[in-house]
Amino acid sequence: MLWLSVSIITNGVRNQRIGVVNLGMMTIVALIVARFFDIDVSFVVRGIVFVLVGLGFLAANVVLLRRKAGWQNEK
Repeated sequence: MLWLSVSIITNGVRNQRIGVVNLGMMTIVALIVARFFDIDVSFVVRGIVFVLVGLGFLAANVVLLRRKAGWQNEK
């Protein structure tokens, strides 16, 4: 499942498709959430992971939007 997620993200980055990248990131998040139910971690650790995942989504979307805007300006 992790390999599939990474390949979806890679495909989305290569084709400059933000929706595909977000789909790959959502599958990775689903794996992380599933692991949270398997292990006993504190509320603080869960909160930190939640914030880091949100920052990852934000950073990926900002980078891809900037690349896409720069790519469209070159045409």
